[in-house]
Order: sequence, then C-alpha cells, then structure tokens
Amino acid sequence: MNKMKYAVIGAGNGGQSMAGHLAIMGFDVALHDIDAEKINRIREKGGIEVTDRVNGFGKPSTITTDIEEAISGANLIMVVTDSTAHKAVAKNIAHYLVDGQIIVLNPGNFGSLEFARIFREKNVRKDVIIAETESLVYSCRSPRPGTVEIRNTKRELNFSAYPAKRNHEVLGPLQRAFPQFRAGQNVMQIGLSNVNAYHPTFTMFNAARIEYMKGDVKFYVEGAAPSVVKVAERVDQERIQIGRVFGVEVPTSLDLLRKFYGAKGDSLYEAIKTVKNYMRSKAFPSFRSRYILEDIPMQLVPISQLGQLVRADTFAIDTLIDMGSLLLGEDLRQSARDLKSLGLEGKSVDEIKQLL
Repeated sequence: MNKMKYAVIGAGNGGQSMAGHLAIMGFDVALHDIDAEKINRIREKGGIEVTDRVNGFGKPSTITTDIEEAISGANLIMVVTDSTAHKAVAKNIAHYLVDGQIIVLNPGNFGSLEFARIFREKNVRKDVIIAETESLVYSCRSPRPGTVEIRNTKRELNFSAYPAKRNHEVLGPLQRAFPQFRAGQNVMQIGLSNVNAYHPTFTMFNAARIEYMKGDVKFYVEGAAPSVVKVAERVDQERIQIGRVFGVEVPTSLDLLRKFYGAKGDSLYEAIKTVKNYMRSKAFPSFRSRYILEDIPMQLVPISQLGQLVRADTFAIDTLIDMGSLLLGEDLRQSARDLKSLGLEGKSVDEIKQLL
C-alpha cells in the first residue's frame, strides 16, 4: 500500500469515485459524508464498486460520518462536495487540523479564499495548505451508494494553492495519485477557469424541453445548440476580460475541452460533440440541481462581483443570474459566495493580487 493517506470529504458522485479509485490504486483512504444512511450503505457493501473507464472494488480503510476520524493522519484532505458545503466543511475541520496537511477543493470556485477566511476567524494556527482545482478530475455518476461509473478522467487540469507561492509543496503529493495535475498561476486563474460556467446556460436555454421531458434530454448533445453555445462563448469572454485585469490567463471553454478530453473541432459547438462522456450525459430532472443552485451562486455571482470591482462588462453572466432567480422564484444572489465571504471586500485589485 502507498504510504500517502487521503481523506475524501463528500460521498457523492465525485467523492465516491475518488475514494474508490484511490483505494484501487493502493492508497489508504478515509471517506466521509454527513449522510449517515449513505455511509452505512457503503460500509455494508464493504467499499465502492468502480466501473467503466476504471474497474475494480475500492475498499476505503475508514468510512465514517465522524469528520475528526476521517481526517486523522491524512496527508491530503480532498474536499469533493458541492461548493455550497465548503463553508460547513471548513468550520467542521478547523479544530482537527495538524501541521503539514494539504486541503484540496475539487473543484474550488474560489473556495480556498473562503476556507482561509474561516480559518482566520477560527484562529487556526496549524501550518496547513489550502488549494483548489479548476475542475473535478472525473466525469462520473453514482447510481446508488457503493457503486460508481467513472466515464472519463481528465487528461490534464490545473490547481493552485492559496497563496500560489506554495504550489510546489502541493504538486508532488497531488501527482502521486493524479499525475495529470499542473500548477496554475494562482487561485484567481483557477476560479475563473471552471468550465462548469456553461451549465446554467445549457440548462436555462433548454428549460421548456428539460422540464417537459423531466430531464430525459441529452444535456450536451441536444442542449448545446449553436445559438446557445454563443451565449456560453460570451460568458467565456467576460471571464477572460476579468482575468486580464488580475494578470492571469483564463482559457476558453474550447481550450478546456481540448485540454481535458482531447476534444476536436474548431469551435466550442463542434468540440462538445466529440467528447464521448458528453454523449451519455442527461439533464437533471429538476431545475433545483447543482447546475443552478451551485453554479450560479457559487461561481457566476462571485465572478460578477469581481467584474464590478474591475468595471468589466458582465452582461451575459448577470443575465444568467437573473434568469436562474426568475426560474426558481428566489434571489440566488442572497445565498451566494461573494467578495465578503471570500475575504476580499473593500480590497483593491492590487491588494488582491498581492494576496494571491
């Protein structure tokens, strides 16, 4: 068994896939979730059956609802929850951390900044590193607890520590299991580069069909029509514009699909049609899914606020936020990750750049 120990926080699609895969690779893994029923079902099965692109039966050494037990002795703490849970996870692990641990948010959506703020408020004095990735390493589904389908793994993706000067301390340990990781410029670049920014576009511009078919729609194949993809490309340009002000290179969605999956084609519309795992992906049966409830308040809203700070045009992003709020009948900005929760309120662009 590899000596590196991982704690995987979150037993959803991504968390079970990561825990099962790590265990198959021979790493010592603890899996945690707050859902006792789910944890009990995985424990009763004895582990996680992994199928499709990865095959095997992964047996985490610990399967628990006890967060202290889960992270005890872990070298890397892999947070694989929705971004909406980051605040709770940060608060729950704060007093159990020890020197030398590395926390990686998969993905981050600027969550490393929120973790850092919470750790300051909790007076955490341990020498820990917080990092985040631009995307989850897997394209995966869990049809039931204890079973996952890893439909694809990304060929290359970026991460950054906060602050970026500690990237070299994260890269080696992270690449022990995931050699496809590369160090990015900083967490501003990573947060602006999450391809999930196009989920709300494809969802809301196909709202009638998704609702009528109760999600029985090929999300990317049918949802990414040429006119809809133009909206996603406008969002790309707004992200890129904000990134330039902060001195970071933000890739387009087309760039990301080429990097992640080796997608072909000269346009985003063409590239989406060549990603094999996208051929199988269906929409959620309800709009109350993470494509709206996570990707808008945890990703688009903070990007919009960063745009306001640098006086960038965020017309498309703001329109998507408003559309989501209208569809759900609630103001998604009210529960959103914002500059205050990221510890950036009142800071200038130069002051933020110094922090990164």
